[in-house]
This record gives sequence, C-alpha cells and structure tokens, in this order.
Amino acid sequence: MKIHLWPKIFLFACIASLFASSCTSKKEERDAVDLDFFNNEINSAGRVHEGDTVVWNVVPTDSLHPIDSVIFFIDGKELTTTDSLPFPVRIQTEGLAMGQHLLTAKASSKGTSIEKTTAFTLMARSAPQAFVAKAVKSYPHDPKLYTQGLEFSGNQLVMSGGQYGQSSIRLVDWKTGKVAIERKLEASVFGEGCTVLGGKVYQLSWKELTCFIYDAKTLNPIGSFKYPRAIEGWGITNNGKELIMSDGTNKLYFINPKNPSTISRVIEVFSHEKMVDQLNELEWVNGSIYANVYMTDDLVGIDPQTGAVKSFIYAGGLLSASEAENAEVLNGIAYNPATKTLFLTGKYWPKLFEVELAKGK
Repeated sequence: MKIHLWPKIFLFACIASLFASSCTSKKEERDAVDLDFFNNEINSAGRVHEGDTVVWNVVPTDSLHPIDSVIFFIDGKELTTTDSLPFPVRIQTEGLAMGQHLLTAKASSKGTSIEKTTAFTLMARSAPQAFVAKAVKSYPHDPKLYTQGLEFSGNQLVMSGGQYGQSSIRLVDWKTGKVAIERKLEASVFGEGCTVLGGKVYQLSWKELTCFIYDAKTLNPIGSFKYPRAIEGWGITNNGKELIMSDGTNKLYFINPKNPSTISRVIEVFSHEKMVDQLNELEWVNGSIYANVYMTDDLVGIDPQTGAVKSFIYAGGLLSASEAENAEVLNGIAYNPATKTLFLTGKYWPKLFEVELAKGK
C-alpha cells in the first residue's frame, strides 16, 4: 500500500505557520508601548490657574521599551524636546488663554513613534474685584422696548430692540429718551445687540445668522453680512478694530469687519472657579469687555486677550418695586466717554441709569 506523505506534510506546515503568526501577533500586542502623563500638582478635574507653572512627566507603560526622546506640543504648536528621564515638560501658563488646552507628547522608541495627549483647563488667577453699581442719576427709557443693545454714538445713544414683529434700531437722546430716528426690522427678524465702528452701526439678529449695517448718522441701511459660523447672535461690541460678538455661551468671537466671513480668534471666559456662560450684551470699557450675564443682575469685566474674569459687578436693585413689576431682566450696557460713567438699562425698563461703581465684598 502506497502512503502519500506530501499532503500531510503540507497541511502540518500550514497549521504551524498559522500558529506562529498568531503567536507573533499576540507578542506584538503585548509588546506595544504606550505613554502615561504624570502630574501630582493638578486636581482630578484637570484645572490649572493663570500664572501657574506646571510640570508633567511622561513615562512608558512598558519598561521593556525605553523612550529615546519626546517632543511636546501645546495646542498643536511645538513646545520643546527632551531626551532625559523622566521626560519632563514645564508649562508656563502666563499669557495663555482661558479654557481647555491640549498637551501632546510624541515619543520615539526604537524607531517607533508613539503619541499621547492630555488636557487641562486654565482658569483665572484669582477672584475678580467685586463692585456694586450705584445709581447716580436716572433718565427716561421706553418701557415698551425689549432692549437688546445700547451704545453711545457721539451725543446720542444707539438702541437695539428685539422680539419678532417689534425689532428696531434707534438713535435716542439719552437725556430725554426722545427717539430721533428709528428703523424697523422685518417681522421675520429678531433684533439683538448693536455697536458703532467706523461710522457704521452693526446690529445682530438672533437666529437669522445676519448682521445688519447702517450709517451711524442716518441709520440708512448700507449692507449686511452672514455670520462666519452657524451661531446665535446675542451681544456685540468692538475694540476700535474688530467686532466682538457673544452667542450666549462662554465664548466671545472676534471678527474683522473688512473680512467678516472669517473669525479672527475666539476666547473662552472663565473666573477663578468656573466657566462663565450666558454672556449677552457687551461693552468695551477702557480696554476691558463688560458682559451682562443673562437672566441675572450681574456684569463681568473680561480680559480681551485671555478671557479671564477680572471684575464682577452686581447691578441689582436699580428699579423700585413698582418699576420692576412690568420690567424684565437687566440688558443694556453703555459707556459714555464724555462723563466716564456707565449707563445701564434692561428689557422693558422705564429708566436708563447712570451708575458709579462702589467696591463690593
């Protein structure tokens, strides 16, 4: 009887090959190197405060695979390279913007590149200065106006009103409350904040994704632009060069009016304790951004470079009990450079208040 061995030998070789391949695959899986970030200074929430210097060390999860060097990146920008244990990186947070930052380590191990990212949240250095808004004088204000924006333009106030079917843009005598010029918006548009820059008035809309532009003296419409992103329009101010816009979150968007199709930069607003959102009406005051926190009697003063909250203003109690009956929330901040004082009002408020800031607790 003739026995054919070759088929059996071939079958055995195939099985052995598959077994070896499986073992190699499992060995490679076991040998895959990973990285861990180590820092004993940051709390479990990953919070760091402005001005802190924080050190991270990078260690391999497998001691059998030593790291040759590590390149560190912060928010995608190369920071430094180190080739000495324990592969430290020192982050100087002074000048960094508030909010989340990504720290990435790209390590080299025996010709293999390994990458790992961790995140930390940067918050304001310390508690903001506290102030209380005290009324110095009051002036008439239209109690039928759902106030959305307020800003001085020479000797007049530009006022923006909201609500569908009632939205408008106005030039008002701030001492008498008399309306000099008013332009109504289409009934399908909900008017929001306004600001004056370069002889033009810019008025936001809420969900219509459009900013309307008017001549500052006549309020004649001269143009419009679509928002660079699909965001809601809430408040707007300017720093003399850029428009600064809020959308009800903790973000502020900087837009070049000469190229409004793109956002120049975005800052996130944080106090020393938390994210501050619901940012609404805005005003540029001596190098700071003042923001009304919607549905509260609070204003915050924001560093326009970093987003850190530097001051807190309580503006409750301006209206008497009877005046407050038909009024809604505080919403309207204007700085008068002639008097160097703030003016505040709100939705359906019967008065406009000139205020001074007293130190709070």
